Amino acid sequence: MKKNTIILIAACIAAIVAVWYFFIRKDKKAEIDQQAKGDAPIDNYREILGHAQFPLKKGSRGIEVMYYQAFLNVVKNALIVDLDGNWGQETEGNSNEFNNTLTLSKNSYDFIILGYYDQLNAYLKQKGAIKNA
Repeated sequence: MKKNTIILIAACIAAIVAVWYFFIRKDKKAEIDQQAKGDAPIDNYREILGHAQFPLKKGSRGIEVMYYQAFLNVVKNALIVDLDGNWGQETEGNSNEFNNTLTLSKNSYDFIILGYYDQLNAYLKQKGAIKNA
């Protein structure tokens, strides 16, 4: 009798975990993804601009470059006119003045951008470079 009870309890636990994993967790993940699209405009523009490959350098193109251009404008008072996500001559010159290098590693990017993310989002919205989802 005890062995059957243990097997029955184990089967119930396995069924509960399976239901959670395949139904509840999946719905929650979809809900979180939907919220992220509304709260983080960057997700919508990844489809348009794509991801830049690190290290960022002249010729890089992507949403990461656009955020770096915004950072240079907002925090370092650069005058990058086109916030287009394309690392061209203007971005290269301002980057060189800012950190004395022509490339930007993933770690440096994360350190720089995450500290100013909300401010950069507001700036990019104001400039019309990104919009709310």
